[in-house]
Amino acid sequence: MDTKQCTRYGLMLFCLPLLVIGCSSLSEQIKVTDEEVIDTPPEADEVNTLDVGVAPLSDMEPMKYSMFTLENIAFYRKSLHYENPAQFTIHNDGSWDFYASRIANFRRTGLGGQTWQLTLRAKYYEEPGCTGPIVHSHNYHLYSIKYHGDARNVARSGRDEKFAERSSQIRCISYYQSWH
Repeated sequence: MDTKQCTRYGLMLFCLPLLVIGCSSLSEQIKVTDEEVIDTPPEADEVNTLDVGVAPLSDMEPMKYSMFTLENIAFYRKSLHYENPAQFTIHNDGSWDFYASRIANFRRTGLGGQTWQLTLRAKYYEEPGCTGPIVHSHNYHLYSIKYHGDARNVARSGRDEKFAERSSQIRCISYYQSWH
């Protein structure tokens, strides 16, 4: 290794830990809340909506692109957590990806505890602003976790064939999450 390469390598080793430390804060890593358990669907103001950012490409060769990316969708219910960074992405071909930095179940529900399922419930509309007819709806089962489970860097993928068939009609998503 010559002097230039050695200097670059040493600088990279020195700066990398500083970049990693600067990217996260303690307050983002520790988020625990004591919310009451709600077993009914959310009220209308708790449902989130997002319009399509990319128009369908009808006259071009089919290609995969992201239609919706829901970022920082961490969700807590008493002793059931998942933490940011968290993201759900669905593509025009119906493939979807989910990631969460941590999912945990510390909820006492009987002798052996209970396995809980984390689900994203979505409705897709034909008009911007989530008006007009519902083109498609689907429940995405993102993760199951047993009592005292604490999973890190959770990544899941799946496919929604009906979404792929109707993606050219979809302009808006309305969604909420639930533990059941």
